[in-house]
Amino acid sequence: MRFSLRGLAGLLVLVAAVPASAQTLRASGPPVRLFADAAPALHPVWAPDGGHLAFTRDHYRGLWVVDADGSGARVLTDAPAAGFGFEWAPDGQALAARVARIDGLRRYHTAALVRLDGTVEALTDERAQMPTLPRWAGPHHVALVSDGTVEMLAADAEARTAAAEAVVMAQPVGGLAIADASGLRALAPFADATLLNVTPLPDGRQVAFEVLGGNLFVM
Repeated sequence: MRFSLRGLAGLLVLVAAVPASAQTLRASGPPVRLFADAAPALHPVWAPDGGHLAFTRDHYRGLWVVDADGSGARVLTDAPAAGFGFEWAPDGQALAARVARIDGLRRYHTAALVRLDGTVEALTDERAQMPTLPRWAGPHHVALVSDGTVEMLAADAEARTAAAEAVVMAQPVGGLAIADASGLRALAPFADATLLNVTPLPDGRQVAFEVLGGNLFVM
């Protein structure tokens, strides 16, 4: 198991081992520097297969990726806000992100796929308001919630025949909800809370999140 630590100007990875009977982590090696330059590397997230690490820079601008051995560091997109709340695809070959375009005092948002080869594919049109983040609903769809309505966006050609999977979504108002092709189903008891850093477990059976003002929950 790897855990990422952010340095002042780079990424450090702490290699840790977790015995089956243990309840705590123990380091099994010294931190390994994967990436370093003059600008901070922020919010690193491992790909599902552990082969890559994605991160962003100051003010969530752009998305970068580096290989697990520290080689191949490269920028995938320099779009504003792309690094806020991005999520890896289940196969680790792309990231879902809410990218922005700044026009004077106005900001326009697009839900997009950012692939490892640096191509960016828009999944929606530009919108002046996009209050939720795009989230993977299985390997072929990306879910987006707008005004209480679920949009299931096709991520590839197989989406035409494959069913979208249910996914936990965080709404600006209304807390957590399960989103699927039939709509939204609220999850009590956090209907009126403001939730941050919503992270489903890989098997989808539980979700971890922070409630604004303190407290970390698993449900």
